[in-house]
Amino acid sequence: TLVREGEQIAHYEAVDTDYPIKMPASIRQHARQIDESLATIAVCDPAVGSGAFPVGMMTEIVRARIALTPYFNAVTERTAYAFKRHAIQNCLYGVDIDPGAVDIAKLRLWLSLVVDEEDVQQIKPLPNLDYKIVVGNSLLGFPFKSKRLDEVEQLKQSLFDETDHRRKVVLKAQVDKLLAECFAASEKSLSYKVDFDFEVYFSEVFREKRGFDVVIGNPPYMRVQGIQQTQADYMSYYRQNFQSAQGNFDLYALFIERGYHLINSNGYFAYIVPHKFFQAAFGRALRHLLTQRQALRQIVRFGSAQVFDEATTYTCLLFLSSQPNTKFELLEVKTLEHGNEVLQAARQRTPHPDYVYASLPAPVDDGKTLNWNFAVGKDQSVLSHLRQYPRTLGDIVRKIFVGLQTSADKIYVLEIREKRQDTVLCYSKQLDEEVEIEYGLVKPFLMGKDVHRYQYVQARNVVIFPYIVQDNKVGLMSQNYIMSNFPLGWKYLKRNQQALEDRERGRMRGNKFYAYIYPKNLTEFEASKIITPEIALGCQMTIDAEGIFYHTTKVYSFIFNPEVKSSPRFLLGLLNSKVLWFFLSNTGYVLRGGYYTFKTEYLKPFPIPDSTPEQEQAVEVLVNCILAAKHADPAADTSAWEREIDALVYQLYGLTPEEIAVVEGQPV
Repeated sequence: TLVREGEQIAHYEAVDTDYPIKMPASIRQHARQIDESLATIAVCDPAVGSGAFPVGMMTEIVRARIALTPYFNAVTERTAYAFKRHAIQNCLYGVDIDPGAVDIAKLRLWLSLVVDEEDVQQIKPLPNLDYKIVVGNSLLGFPFKSKRLDEVEQLKQSLFDETDHRRKVVLKAQVDKLLAECFAASEKSLSYKVDFDFEVYFSEVFREKRGFDVVIGNPPYMRVQGIQQTQADYMSYYRQNFQSAQGNFDLYALFIERGYHLINSNGYFAYIVPHKFFQAAFGRALRHLLTQRQALRQIVRFGSAQVFDEATTYTCLLFLSSQPNTKFELLEVKTLEHGNEVLQAARQRTPHPDYVYASLPAPVDDGKTLNWNFAVGKDQSVLSHLRQYPRTLGDIVRKIFVGLQTSADKIYVLEIREKRQDTVLCYSKQLDEEVEIEYGLVKPFLMGKDVHRYQYVQARNVVIFPYIVQDNKVGLMSQNYIMSNFPLGWKYLKRNQQALEDRERGRMRGNKFYAYIYPKNLTEFEASKIITPEIALGCQMTIDAEGIFYHTTKVYSFIFNPEVKSSPRFLLGLLNSKVLWFFLSNTGYVLRGGYYTFKTEYLKPFPIPDSTPEQEQAVEVLVNCILAAKHADPAADTSAWEREIDALVYQLYGLTPEEIAVVEGQPV
């Protein structure tokens, strides 16, 4: 607000430069009240790292307070140094699980106090930050109760400004003793260790302010497998105390939930986080929480543009508020090629070709997937049109499933070298040699690179499949059965017994060492199915009409409900259409280079139009032509037939010429 509106421009010394500010009359008239709010604001970074966010907040507080100074008669010292020291002492809080990071954050705040200060006479000894930036796990709660917090706070304030080393030692010992006494009564009931400094700091702010005014940060990103390895002792606590700790959750989802609950009744929340939770299955509970609270205030989404140079992470700026919002702002940054320029334009809402903006209604819980499928401008209009069709892909599929999870692909998956009468000669990556296996113990196996748009599928690999599937039931072959029927296969498995037994810390030791650790979907592969690579640029689906092929986890399969009368080939044409690619491009999870993930949670919401038998037959005839041409020559040009399919699909959805242009990415 300070830089967007106003009638006069004045230049005042800020932290490190002159800061031009346009002051509206409303700010000039309420300068003192605004300054008082800035002086008492409480800001928390629950994963403080090196302290970049608290230092940035301090800088903005200082700039704003200096800019307000001319508009009221100030009686206290109002210099950049005084404001910085005040903000560090009274406004900024941080915690991190890494002691080294906490030390760096403290150092960064100390340096920020003196780095631009020319009047060395006013520089005081560095303040004590032991109870401002602390070591701890901010995801842990603590049932803290004490009537001695006022006494603790007085000692901490004295410690902050104390210059005598001996007196500092005495004061810190007194604080620690008091805190230890406060915690002793409550800690007995806990099954995990808590850093009491951190929890008291939270408790005090809750007591004084009933939450923080602002929670900011860039929390750590870690999937559940990493959490199990590094924080195994806390997993049960996370599962029991966080709505967002569902399925294969990511640690940043817990930090979002925790951070949102840390703000007070008028508080604001601002994180930079991956936007994968907008659609991913693990984010369902978190989306539900934020949707129910109408917490969304603004999203700045970067799509496939990379914010961090050192990691491939697809991020957004997520702004929440405790006050409910019936609308929220969505800014879509297309590219960061002109980073500062486009961000400044987006901040001020001035036109720029590298971003688009929309004000959207708050999401509502649809009772199904509750995906946050947000789009801007004409894309949003077309999506709204598509969503008029209530039936979705999720309604007509019996299952969309991932491939075999053997947990030892180097052993189970073998490259075909020569097909013989009763056996297949293969190459084993595990043994780095050729081996011979009986056909009865292996299945044709597809990798992601084997699946292409409308192409006839050919397996270059087989997978050892030690299971019997019969009457939609699956059973593990016994050792005697394998030895009697597939002696070459048994010999190979025995050569790899040690490696198979050592999977997941010895979980597979015993008579069933050759079984898959995760034997899911084993009865599904021999059904007629549409298959797609997990990651693709454009729709790359094809069909396994005879149900021959098994596949890796980098491939997904569609099996349709028995009551669905539409032929698989009609559905293949629909799912390979530009309409699905448009839908996925606006609602799915983007990767570097414009690739998208074709996973269950992103595909199920796709709207399915009504169709007559004549319309379906027209599409099916064209699909058969394409499949036949691709079978004869995988490089055959079938683009004319594919354009005809797209035209028929546009008719099914009732798209206008303008909407078709939007779907095809043409100027409107």
